[in-house]
Amino acid sequence: MSETPQPDIEETGSSGAGFLAVFIAVALFAACLILAAGLIGAVVYAGMQRIKTAETLKDMEALHQQIEQLEAQVAEYQRRYSVSEQQMQAIEQQATKRADTPTIQFDTGGLSKLTVLFDDQTRVDPSPPITTPAVPFPEPETVGKRTGRFMNSGHIAPGVDRYELPYQAKPQRFHTNGGYSPLTFSEGFHRLFLVDGNTVLRSFNVNDLMEDRKLVLGTVCTEIAMSATGLVAALPNTGSVWAIDADTLAVRYEIELAGATRVAASPRLGLAFAVGETEAIAFNVRSGEVLYRQPLGNVKDYLNRNVYGFHITPDGKHAYIANRNAVHKFKVIDGVRMVYEGKTADINSSNTQMMSMSRDGNWVALSAGGGIRRGGYAIGLFNTDKLDTPSLILQTGAYPGCVEWDLKTGNIFANNHDELLVCNPRGHPIKTIARMRGNRCQQIISLPIGDRFIMWTEQNISIWDLQPGRLRELINGP
Repeated sequence: MSETPQPDIEETGSSGAGFLAVFIAVALFAACLILAAGLIGAVVYAGMQRIKTAETLKDMEALHQQIEQLEAQVAEYQRRYSVSEQQMQAIEQQATKRADTPTIQFDTGGLSKLTVLFDDQTRVDPSPPITTPAVPFPEPETVGKRTGRFMNSGHIAPGVDRYELPYQAKPQRFHTNGGYSPLTFSEGFHRLFLVDGNTVLRSFNVNDLMEDRKLVLGTVCTEIAMSATGLVAALPNTGSVWAIDADTLAVRYEIELAGATRVAASPRLGLAFAVGETEAIAFNVRSGEVLYRQPLGNVKDYLNRNVYGFHITPDGKHAYIANRNAVHKFKVIDGVRMVYEGKTADINSSNTQMMSMSRDGNWVALSAGGGIRRGGYAIGLFNTDKLDTPSLILQTGAYPGCVEWDLKTGNIFANNHDELLVCNPRGHPIKTIARMRGNRCQQIISLPIGDRFIMWTEQNISIWDLQPGRLRELINGP
């Protein structure tokens, strides 16, 4: 009997185990791939985060640099303009009020239509002055002596002394409204500065009348003014404004301004103003940077050819500009903006001569050869707090000329065609100082000592003293 064959149990078990091993190996390999992919993804993500962090840090560094630059610019701004923090805040507040700022109105009606002079609309980026001119600036010279002489004669009242300075009074073939008399004082009136007809700037000590320095300008100067940081001078023939050191008379820089004829400043202000043919400017006297440029437009004639005076009060709070018929008042805000406030009553006369302002800024006058309408040959004196009508009528006689207030005595100096007069505080002539004989007066400036003044005429520049012997004692000694 044959035996039935049995299946090979060992071979079947061995094949199943091999399949399981392969499956496990494949699973492990897949797990490794997944793990590797995860690790690679984590590394890539970490790298991207590091890149973003680096970019953020870079941006923050750039932002810090910008902040530092802005802080440096603010510091430089404060250094250049030398203003207090309170003034800076006022300027910044003003800059934010563009919509509330009155608009400049140009009209042939004249100064009364110029509502604001140098407002936010006319501000410009500060421009540097010309520091290296094509022709070198002249060098100042030391003088250190008195150069005048006494010129008393029969046409001068007894007891009055006249000390004439040996300078040409007026440039040849030159004419300007208001006459030629570029003269100004330092704050406190300790020093006198004038430019004679030979275009020489001279510096004097007011107390002893000693001329200490001079500067040969070499060109006509129509006006000089004293600011808180030095002298400014208008030079129309060269089309420029010069800034000059008041102590040494050295020229610091120049600013181009075509047809510059008028300058105005105050010993209390670091800014000054100048008027040219087509524009008026406001500039920082210390740095020379032009801050505002006001196009003159149709008021050109009123701010240039027809201006008979442009003065800033000693406290720097008001400006007065005169045309042919009236004196116009502006309020000075933030040391530069000029807002129109009003004008004097019209003189309604002919042959306008010049504008005068008292040394304390409390009185103004506009004289005319024809006097004032319904007032005859006289000059109306206006208190600056009440401009609608003259507070005082000065009866000068035929063809009024200059007027000046003696703050020490209260008297008033004035002239007509033939006489130099002293009037009492009520405006009545009390003494004829001298016979003028048609020698047209350009300006009279009183000195703080009282009863002493400088008179500038077309023929000479002289110092007058009404107290007998006092001026001679100063010049010649006791």
